Amino acid sequence: MFARVVTFAGGDPTRIDEVIAGVRDRFDPAPTPALADAKSFWMLVDRKRAQILGITLFEDRASLRRGTEALDKLSEPAPEAGGRRISVDVYEVAVSYEPGG
Repeated sequence: MFARVVTFAGGDPTRIDEVIAGVRDRFDPAPTPALADAKSFWMLVDRKRAQILGITLFEDRASLRRGTEALDKLSEPAPEAGGRRISVDVYEVAVSYEPGG
């Protein structure tokens, strides 16, 4: 399994909720087609620093490649809030734990 980790920073800490809403809109009423190859997505937020991590998990390298191509075409969520993508990293998931799973 692989994790694509995107870091957003430089936004206005008082407008983080706008960014969160922009990402939530991508799941309502259904997830954006750009996540078709994803196993899961997590959004981690540090409100004080206005820093956000978007973590998307993919089963294999082929899914990661397709997902990356699709996700790179998406606009940044709530760009008027001032944050921007500062990095995109890929990690192999070496250990995973989910209770009951």
